[in-house]
Amino acid sequence: MPPSPLADSPTASTTLARAPRLPRLPTRDESGAAAPLAWGRVLSACGDGDGSVYLLVAEHGGLVGQPTVLALDADLRVRWTRRRVPIGVDGGVGLVASADALIVWTGDRVSALRLGLVDGADLDRLGARQPAGADRHHLDLRGAVALAIDGDGSVLLIKERRLVRCAATGAGVETWPPRRGLLGRRRERLVPFGADTVSVDTPMVNALPDYPAGVYRARLAVGWDGCVYLYSGAQVTCVERDGRVRWRASLPAGWYGVCGADTDGNAYIIAGGDAPGIHRIDRDGRATVLVDGRRVETPLREDHLVVRPDGTLIVVGDRGAVRVFSADGAACWRSDSARIDDDLELTCAAPAFAAGTQD
Repeated sequence: MPPSPLADSPTASTTLARAPRLPRLPTRDESGAAAPLAWGRVLSACGDGDGSVYLLVAEHGGLVGQPTVLALDADLRVRWTRRRVPIGVDGGVGLVASADALIVWTGDRVSALRLGLVDGADLDRLGARQPAGADRHHLDLRGAVALAIDGDGSVLLIKERRLVRCAATGAGVETWPPRRGLLGRRRERLVPFGADTVSVDTPMVNALPDYPAGVYRARLAVGWDGCVYLYSGAQVTCVERDGRVRWRASLPAGWYGVCGADTDGNAYIIAGGDAPGIHRIDRDGRATVLVDGRRVETPLREDHLVVRPDGTLIVVGDRGAVRVFSADGAACWRSDSARIDDDLELTCAAPAFAAGTQD
């Protein structure tokens, strides 16, 4: 087995040397020569069930509002590049993968762009303007703050403090399966966007009831276990397929980014700021720090997380920085850009340690 790329650091511990590790995974340029992973600013990242990773990035010198989509295979080699994706903005955008397409969306547009998974070619648009006089919501993305594709192909989105579901056709459907009540099957009341039905008492993530239909300031993910994860800051809630809340978890105060879950129902959320790392919440709602990004053995400064079905964690940052962690939090691999960042960080920290002034 080739040596671990992390073992080149003189401060790497023997514990890290025994961790599972991947070989260096160079990409290839058009001439076939080895080339390092490289891109500008990462806007969004996602993965599919085969282990591929997809990135939406703003390249240096690229046109504003026309970012690039990169597809990396399971070995983190660039498979294809799609430049100048016409979404109109560089901020507030998202990238999600369905069974047959990549979806690039923004709350500033009515519809999202669907790209082919094989080559990034344009397929069609997802969503349309809600018809005038509609009696229920439609897949109209204007003002949406979160979007996810469920395993059955339906679309979950958060808009106007509401959590709603739309069929792949764009028609509004019930968010959760009908449930039995005192007078028979209880069904969700579907109303169009813009109706005066949004309550100012919409619950935050940490107070969501069963069968949530409204939520304030939340992001959204569908885990590989099929559950829906709603999260905002340090608060995370897991909702079962039938709409019942499985657990609610509160993490330490801090900055938190993307959340995802593996097939076993373990949720992972990336943290940054003064306490970078990755937190894991098990299927019973118990939270632990899986990766401490302040340790020399597991440095972490990137803020985009992709969770693979088996729990392997891909962390992606700007300028080609990529790290791979196993499901138990061991560092497996890092890109050249991440290694250079680590070396620079160690070099800058060395005088403080020598002078005894480190924090």
